[in-house]
Amino acid sequence: MRELTTDADVRAALTDPAHYSSRPMGALDRVLIGADPPDHAPVRRLVAAALRATAVPDDAMAGIAGELLTPLLERGEAEAVADLARPLAATVTAAQLGVDRAAAGDLLRFGDAVSAVADGQPPDLTAFADLDLAVARWAASRRSCPTGDGISIVVTGARGQAGLKPREVRSLVRLLVVAGIVTSARLSAVTLLAVATDRELQARVRDRPADAARVVEEALRRDPPLRFVLRQQAGGEVVACRLDEANRDPAAHPDPARFDPDRDEPHLAFGAGAHRCPGAGLARRQAKVLLQVVLARTSALSPAGDAAWDRDQHLQGPAAVPLSLTPS
Repeated sequence: MRELTTDADVRAALTDPAHYSSRPMGALDRVLIGADPPDHAPVRRLVAAALRATAVPDDAMAGIAGELLTPLLERGEAEAVADLARPLAATVTAAQLGVDRAAAGDLLRFGDAVSAVADGQPPDLTAFADLDLAVARWAASRRSCPTGDGISIVVTGARGQAGLKPREVRSLVRLLVVAGIVTSARLSAVTLLAVATDRELQARVRDRPADAARVVEEALRRDPPLRFVLRQQAGGEVVACRLDEANRDPAAHPDPARFDPDRDEPHLAFGAGAHRCPGAGLARRQAKVLLQVVLARTSALSPAGDAAWDRDQHLQGPAAVPLSLTPS
């Protein structure tokens, strides 16, 4: 398979649906990320409406992050992925969808199952069956009694319009789960890792918490959770648009290996064009808020061992980030 690796080539492909179809992404989801214009736009508007309907504000995210952090401060150590990034992402995703917070553990399992298939691993049939049952149950309850939450909008449609077919609802909810949990958690974890290994950066964000957003942006640029997306050219050739390589293209990002939160160049971590990730803002806010909470409640943050990395077919990010925490 041919790869596009420069910022210019990847950006051109992602913003030209007439010549680069999203059809190959249909293996993950045919409703949104595998759909081309004009079919794509109405579903994207539906997803955007669902995300707005139950948007979790920063202070609520900070409260969740604080609950997770408190027992870790007492221990003086944490594993950033399992203890912080993943449970925060699962709890926020549950709120966005409008399901009970107790379902967060199931959402983690569902997200892992979907992302494993995306990376070419055999499907966890039990997890997929459980996910389909859960989606059917949630959808049935919203059809009979819409609550205005994310699933209600996906099922019934925005502004009272007809909703999606049951199989399309399943596909879209699967996508929302994996995007809301797996990719968001990897972004939060890689952001914490970057700060834990840089004392000057730590001090900067403690002094100026607003700079956390710039740190998140640079973490996205240097280590985007999604490595590539597929496109099909008019002649039938499928190409891989390498977001990770484009984000380290020296023509677009001088000295690309250097972690520099003061960069101003636009990157491609969340794609470009019509398929730019509609949940990008939510993922950014999660990582920013978690970083701010951790630094506000610690006087020192440092690695407690080597980080383990997942670099799978589609996804990448820390699998484990052991941290030493000194309470402030």
